[in-house]
Amino acid sequence: MLTERETHSFELWHQRLGHISVEKIKTMMQRKLVDGLRATAEEKFFCEGCVFGSMTRKPHKEVTERRQSVPGEIIHADVCGPFIHPSVGGNRYFICFKDESSGYRKVYFMKTKDEVLRCLKTVLTEIKQETGRDVQRIRTDRGTEFANRELDNFLTEKKIVHEKTPPYTPQCNGMAERENRTLVEKARAMLHTRNLPRCLWAEAVHTAAYLLNRIPNRKEITKTPYEEWFGRRPTVEHLRIFGCDAYVHIPDQHQRKFDPKARKVIFVGYGPSNKMFRVFDTNKHRVDEVTDVQFNESLQKRLVLIDGQEDSWMQTADKDEDDFLEDDITDDKTEKRGPGRPPGSKNKIKVISNPLKMELRSKSTERTAMLAAADPLTEEEALEGANAEKWKEAMLEEISALHMNDTWILTDLPADRKTIQYPVGSEGVLK
Repeated sequence: MLTERETHSFELWHQRLGHISVEKIKTMMQRKLVDGLRATAEEKFFCEGCVFGSMTRKPHKEVTERRQSVPGEIIHADVCGPFIHPSVGGNRYFICFKDESSGYRKVYFMKTKDEVLRCLKTVLTEIKQETGRDVQRIRTDRGTEFANRELDNFLTEKKIVHEKTPPYTPQCNGMAERENRTLVEKARAMLHTRNLPRCLWAEAVHTAAYLLNRIPNRKEITKTPYEEWFGRRPTVEHLRIFGCDAYVHIPDQHQRKFDPKARKVIFVGYGPSNKMFRVFDTNKHRVDEVTDVQFNESLQKRLVLIDGQEDSWMQTADKDEDDFLEDDITDDKTEKRGPGRPPGSKNKIKVISNPLKMELRSKSTERTAMLAAADPLTEEEALEGANAEKWKEAMLEEISALHMNDTWILTDLPADRKTIQYPVGSEGVLK
């Protein structure tokens, strides 16, 4: 549900627009580059997400030759990945296509680099539909995903000139290389600001591209890439802070008399229209596109409430007095009690920084019931017993959590070192 025509702070717009500078927000307002952007008087604020999202570096001179062209004529492409953590959809790479004339970009996600040709066919179709033009040239590096016979044959058939950069000169594809770096930095800032799990990196990258298309670039400050591409000004009235809490209406036919009328989710991006939003359901571990939704854009970091004892792989926030909140709001997750807490007990509530980890840890009440039986002493006992499937599920979830936390990094064993088996304190315990 959108109720706009309101004036908001620069800090709110800074986060809604993907952590751009106050100066750029002012430019967008003064030049009326977008519709719906209204901000209060300038205020100073510190953004930790920007600090963690990018670092100051010396500017790199762009070697890419800029040519006179119209939108849709010349595009630059580059693949980024693999990412250690697969996205919610199982992807480990993304490819970005950026238009040389307008700066408009399109991002697609892939499980492997073999999907580059599929993405290329998709983007060519979309460019034709949106601009009415056929792509004439595409510039890439010489990665194997671009330098192969199948892709070359396709481009020859479409009469598209394939410009490949010289070997070992990524700066010659500077537009695409720098674009991917910018997308990753924006995504990192958005994920950190709201303490989101890394499996949402693809949603963050997609949102970063969506927002950058609605922000003027350095070469052209009189129009946004969106306006150059579509011929009309974009609106930003529908923008919300990435990672904020959202509440999706539950249709009456799916409710019983005393059921809640909404389910709590996390806002993670935008759909095909301004009235459609992408949300992450932590219970189902999936992303949905919804329209009937309300948002809570509190500028505080995400705080997730859990019961029971701290888990070693969870990073807890500082336990100041203000961090302990009264648990007076219930939903369909509140019946899931952690081990060691009987019904109705009033343990202190701890504050942690990652909602997905909480969901993985308190996935089902069935695991709690398993604790009543004797715990298996070995993995073999667990997988051969009556609750084998449940133990297997629990172990996979625990391993997934360890991966998300970067608990270890796989590397080659140094020549002067030997492997060791089960050092003191590292044995697995089934509980």
